[in-house]
Amino acid sequence: MGSNTVQWRDYMQQSAAREVVPLDLLIATEWHAKGAIEIHVRIGNGVAANEGPSAAAVDDGVTLGLDGVMHAFTSTVTDPDGNDVYYQWEIDGGQTTNWIGPYSSGETCTQEFSWDELGDKEVTVRAKDTWGYTTDWSTPWTITIQCCAIRGDIDHSGELPIDIGDLVYLVDYMFTAGPTPDCWDEGDVDASGFEPIDIGDLVWLVDYMFTAGAEPPPCPTE
Repeated sequence: MGSNTVQWRDYMQQSAAREVVPLDLLIATEWHAKGAIEIHVRIGNGVAANEGPSAAAVDDGVTLGLDGVMHAFTSTVTDPDGNDVYYQWEIDGGQTTNWIGPYSSGETCTQEFSWDELGDKEVTVRAKDTWGYTTDWSTPWTITIQCCAIRGDIDHSGELPIDIGDLVYLVDYMFTAGPTPDCWDEGDVDASGFEPIDIGDLVWLVDYMFTAGAEPPPCPTE
């Protein structure tokens, strides 16, 4: 009896001295139809129960766009635990989408945005997994919104070919106090970069339309 007591005492002392690693416990519930509840449990024994997805980034998009036109941006994150991923996008430092998903780990999310105002705009993205681990917002992607689609399209119709309607618009603006062209770059037919739109732009347009002159230069590309 005495020897058993010593033996059990030794066992208890050894157990008390043993290092016990912490457990990381995650519990999530999912509601289904007709009151059914699905419970998800994940336990990490000495390690985190969930590592969370990789850092989010805007992977691809344009850096120069047109006002009023939808422009696509993409992001792809991976999750080391293979969890599904959700994405949230933000433009101009304040306008955010709802969480979009779920996407499989490594599956690309594409989101489109448009702007009506010209200038530099910013797009950022972040991601979270099914356990709610959320990444930081990504480094902003900058897109410059301009109005110029076709130089010489004075009436800003967006249609080719440049036609008599554009010439009439330019003449009215220059000589009869007609409306200002909606897009200065499209009215700057000779691409001089100088304001105001002047006789040089009119001469270039007339030469192009009636004497087989050179096409107006392309709109800015950067």
